[in-house]
Amino acid sequence: MIRELLRNIASKPWKKNRKRNVLLLASNEIMFGYTYPIYKKLQKDERIRPWFCFGSPPRYEKENLSEIKREHRPRSIPYEIARYVKWDLVLYPVHSRPFRRGCRKIYVGHGLRSGKSSNGEVFKYGRHARDRDNRIIYDKIFAASRYEEELVTRNYPDFSPKIRVVGSLLADSLLAMVPQKKVFLENLGLDNGRETVMVASTWGPQSFAQRLGVKFMSKVPILLQNYNVILSVHQCNFRRKCSPDIDWRALIDKTRSGNFYVSKNNAESIRLLACADILVTDHTSLSLFYLLLARPIVFYRDSSVEYEPGALMLELQKAAHTISGIENIQADIKQGFHRFDAQKAQAAADKACSFPGRAWERYEEEIYETLSLERYSRI
Repeated sequence: MIRELLRNIASKPWKKNRKRNVLLLASNEIMFGYTYPIYKKLQKDERIRPWFCFGSPPRYEKENLSEIKREHRPRSIPYEIARYVKWDLVLYPVHSRPFRRGCRKIYVGHGLRSGKSSNGEVFKYGRHARDRDNRIIYDKIFAASRYEEELVTRNYPDFSPKIRVVGSLLADSLLAMVPQKKVFLENLGLDNGRETVMVASTWGPQSFAQRLGVKFMSKVPILLQNYNVILSVHQCNFRRKCSPDIDWRALIDKTRSGNFYVSKNNAESIRLLACADILVTDHTSLSLFYLLLARPIVFYRDSSVEYEPGALMLELQKAAHTISGIENIQADIKQGFHRFDAQKAQAAADKACSFPGRAWERYEEEIYETLSLERYSRI
């Protein structure tokens, strides 16, 4: 396959019926989950040959990478070769290692942008989006909402011409699951007659998982007396490097019980939100997706977390019941139902994601324009 790619690349760029070679980056399992739906869409078009690059070195657990290749059989190419290829387009879910300057590049992103900052810098529009000469790497940068576009224009004006508002494929996948909530709960082995509490946490020292994870797991058996419980902690928490003080696998094995379900990966977690009647969360972007459902939220607030002005996570907190500990988690869940402000949640949801249900239409428009092809849906 790689020889075929190189022969195709070597052909004249104006050659009739030349296939466009598109590279999707997937530096770990999480990024594969975000980019695989795009790969499947492009794979349907005979004019396009999509490829995966799994990074160098790939930040995968060996068994997980093997499982991905066995289950999905994606066309892939090693980074050591990919970096020299003149791709028609490279799609980045996260800032990654460099490719040839002559390649067209789109930052498709991952998740919804919460506005969390680190040392005064927002990752998506920070130094990682620039090359060594301080030039912006990308031809286009996908934004999920008009509100994000407004913030970029205000705070990062040199990025503004690159912005394309496209909505969110992940948000669309969540909305598609809502009518199937009952069946989905049953397939998970959860009691459809109970309310479902979902706990979602990001990773890092300021996260719910790191600060309160062990204490919360000790309270799960109490919650299971009245609720279904779904747990979703960012996959990085399962790596000793990222979570040195907590063995999450051991904690989960110890707690396994009926009406308790643990998300397998971040992509599944998006869909699992459709099952939740209330979300207990921190500053993970999963909570922004949940806003689209207009359901109650209990928000764990860590005062040391920094946000940029206008950050959506600040808007979310206005609609939620906020907590700083879980000593009274059962009472806090009841307060979360009681105090939820649906009007404020809807206002925040409108800012988090534009064009709900239409994301691929807009993705397709921007990707195909970059490739100088007529959109596949119009052929």
